[in-house]
Amino acid sequence: MKKIFDSISFWIIAPNLLLLSIALLFNLGVSYRDSKIFAHKSFEHLSNQISQEVTRQINSYLAGALLLNQLNENAISLEELNFESADQETILSHFAKLLLSFRQENDGTVNSVYYGRLNGEFLGAEYFPKKNAVVATNSGAETGNQFIRYPVDQESGKVMLSNGTKRDTNDQYKLEGRPWYDMGIDGRTGWSPVYLDHTTDKPVLTAVKPISDQNGERKGVLGSDILFQEIEDFLKVVLKDFSKNGLIFIINSKSDSVHELLVTSEGHTTYIENENKDEKLELVLAKNITNIYPGYTPDDNSLNNQQQNLKDSAKLIAEIAQNFEDQANNSCQDFTQDDEEYSINTHNFEGKKYFIEASIIDNNALTWCVFLAIPESDLIQDFGIEKSISWGAYLLCGSVLAALSIFASVKIVKPIKELSDSVRTLSDSIPEDTDLDKIEFTKNPITHPFELSQLAKDFKMMKSQLANKLVEVKEKSDRIEEAKQEIEAANRQLAATNENLIATSTKLKLFVSQEFLDVLGIKHPTEIELGKNVGRKMSILFSDIRSFTTLSGAMSPRDNFDFINAYLKKMEPAITENYGFIDKYIGDAIMALFDGQNSGLNSIEAALSMLNKLKEYNRERINEKRSPIDIGIGIHTGDLMLGMIGGNNRIDGTVISSDVNLASRLEGLTKY
Repeated sequence: MKKIFDSISFWIIAPNLLLLSIALLFNLGVSYRDSKIFAHKSFEHLSNQISQEVTRQINSYLAGALLLNQLNENAISLEELNFESADQETILSHFAKLLLSFRQENDGTVNSVYYGRLNGEFLGAEYFPKKNAVVATNSGAETGNQFIRYPVDQESGKVMLSNGTKRDTNDQYKLEGRPWYDMGIDGRTGWSPVYLDHTTDKPVLTAVKPISDQNGERKGVLGSDILFQEIEDFLKVVLKDFSKNGLIFIINSKSDSVHELLVTSEGHTTYIENENKDEKLELVLAKNITNIYPGYTPDDNSLNNQQQNLKDSAKLIAEIAQNFEDQANNSCQDFTQDDEEYSINTHNFEGKKYFIEASIIDNNALTWCVFLAIPESDLIQDFGIEKSISWGAYLLCGSVLAALSIFASVKIVKPIKELSDSVRTLSDSIPEDTDLDKIEFTKNPITHPFELSQLAKDFKMMKSQLANKLVEVKEKSDRIEEAKQEIEAANRQLAATNENLIATSTKLKLFVSQEFLDVLGIKHPTEIELGKNVGRKMSILFSDIRSFTTLSGAMSPRDNFDFINAYLKKMEPAITENYGFIDKYIGDAIMALFDGQNSGLNSIEAALSMLNKLKEYNRERINEKRSPIDIGIGIHTGDLMLGMIGGNNRIDGTVISSDVNLASRLEGLTKY
């Protein structure tokens, strides 16, 4: 028995089996608690992720509509868009180009952009889903208040007035009475009430912007539409990856205690009580949310699965909404806790526990409550699957561990015995070095485990070999140290060379911008080669100083360069901070490029920043008793060819395109 306890095999197998048993008992004890923690943590993480994504995306939709109104208002202010003097084709092409560009860069979101005049004329552009195309629209007295659609070239945005067609319906479209128009005529800017779109008959929300002349006289109303169908499609996509039985719906909270059900991830259609029990009724947006509760329970056979799901969803929405009204006094802010952006509650529905999270979307006096409802069973089901896998893996690992422990004990003890025999055989052939007798491997003799006791005795016979090996190791160590010193010297030389190369590369980037090389796919200036080129749609910005020749003639060469460098140092950050880069300096002129989907907007932001920095620079010049300067800026977006040109002794990066010339000419027009 003593021999068993002294054995290595015992001390390998016994601790592993003991730890395995303890782990099994512990896992059984905490399994139930883990399931509750898992469900709570899962929903907390999941709900925050979904709510943040929904609020972010919807805020993006709303911001897009407001931005289009602002762009149109800017175009009117700058007289780029004049409804009094411009012809119909020019106005419609403006709206078509703007909507095409916006939908391409922002993945849809805005369905229509338009302008209503006081004479009843409607001018605009809308996205036509059936043809997946943008069309121009017009109505008014000349069309008999009938909507006329004009085809649009989807590349250039040009409107073909000769091919206009009327809608299939004979319904007349009059501006007066339309919610967005009446709101704008009253001088109110913001969001219209939700109403049914005249063209698509779908729920729509309009960003409204009244337009007046310099005397404050009302001229018309700008509008940009968001269809709730696009929000519904987004809610379906964002939810399906997380919960198959979950639900998202949005309520418009109003101060008059009437709440609009705007959109749900299940769609707008459900069953409610009426004379024909098989008839589907659209959820009217202006209806009080508490009125959607289905007042009857048809036989199970009377509804298919999809219809039953819609009915259950309507009941769940009604109960949650009623709970919302009871708790929150009809206010999204009251429903959330401690002024937080998100609030988590629970609700029992037909024997199932639902986790409910409410979040707020607040945009220009528009207050929406976003509700996320996920059944606890979905989360527990995920935990059950994960726990089953965990238990299976645990039992498998335990079995493997036990088998490996037994196998390891055999594999370890046997080699130790063989090693002992080999060492004994080897020591018999090597003479003993008595100088090593003073070395003791252990302070006390090893008596157990018995395998190591025998091994310790055998080690004593190897002491004579260690003396020779120590000498060899010392010699090799000296040679390694010498080699190490040589390597360190070489590394220092390489480091110095690398610093020189970095300094050279840094200076080189001052002549050829790294952004320009990135567009060409060149990672390092040493990769530059003649003829390298690429085509890219980009925005070009030209700028130069007005009356520079006159200013330059009155200065010395030194003053000229100091003046230009001081000016360029002010302007350069305005471009780089708005995702652009300097292509070249042409005397006092700047040519800059902007890449990416938002290149046009970034170039405009850069131009505005340049004008602000010019004001700062002019204040400095005035303080220095120098006259202020003025600049001109021209911007254009088009298809460019970027590449390396030159000869055998010099090459340079350049941009070739008629659009570059157009941008330069636009800048020249600012002189007049």
